[in-house]
Amino acid sequence: MDLKVKLKSFWELTKPNVTSLVLVATFIGFKMAMKQQGESIFDHGFLLFNVLLGSAFVSGGVGTLNEYLERYYDSLMHRTQSRPLPSGKLTSREALIFGIGISFFGMVYLTITVNPLTGLLSILTLVLYLFVYTPLKRKTAWNLFIGAIPGAIPPVGGWIAAGGDLSPVVWMLFGVLFLWQIPHFLSIAWIYRKDYQRAGFRMIGMPGSPLMITFLGTIGCSVVLLLLTLGLFLTGIVGKTYLVGATVIGVSFLILTICMAVNRSNRWAHRLLLGSVLYLPALLLFMIID
Repeated sequence: MDLKVKLKSFWELTKPNVTSLVLVATFIGFKMAMKQQGESIFDHGFLLFNVLLGSAFVSGGVGTLNEYLERYYDSLMHRTQSRPLPSGKLTSREALIFGIGISFFGMVYLTITVNPLTGLLSILTLVLYLFVYTPLKRKTAWNLFIGAIPGAIPPVGGWIAAGGDLSPVVWMLFGVLFLWQIPHFLSIAWIYRKDYQRAGFRMIGMPGSPLMITFLGTIGCSVVLLLLTLGLFLTGIVGKTYLVGATVIGVSFLILTICMAVNRSNRWAHRLLLGSVLYLPALLLFMIID
């Protein structure tokens, strides 16, 4: 196989879009912890570089190992059949060695160059995602609420890396990332429910799951998400520009969630998915600029 194709396949295994969001969320946690301590991130540039580099390796490794564990099921779903392992671009052995290698490097790097607690959080992320959440996807439709925990850890890692204490702000950041994932993944599960059924995955919103409870719970998560994002303003960690922006996009996201719950159609699921994909980067951007 052409070397360029192989390298591109290894890159694809790391789920670069997900890793990018992980790094932005980690940066937000780091920046806010520095701000709370009255310090500038520019005075700690090398530390920031270390936490982002280590986090990138861990995130990429987790994504790779997840695709290794689910390679057979990915081959059964139309949306994932073109991934490097189901398509045969890479072997399972190559993916396993690559995933273990970069994950291990990232965890050790964070432990040595940042601090042991940040390294421990990266290990916790890997264990929860690969050995708890991934197997649960075939056992219970409520697996998402477990998977959302490692998905919400990045800003906590950035906060701890900057030496911040466990103040309410860091828990609010965790809550924001946790709650955003519920409507986001509900929309994906709804759109690709036939694919998930074919592979034997059990997801919220699929036939057989309690739809009324699911959609009411999703609306509830969006309401609390809005309140949490606005609550960050009350802590003084963000300013008025953030408040206005977070209010506009938060209310819009809540409306999309309600429309999806009422209509329960692919059309609204696609709209909710697009809204969630735009919402989180926009919210994080408001946090960065204000």
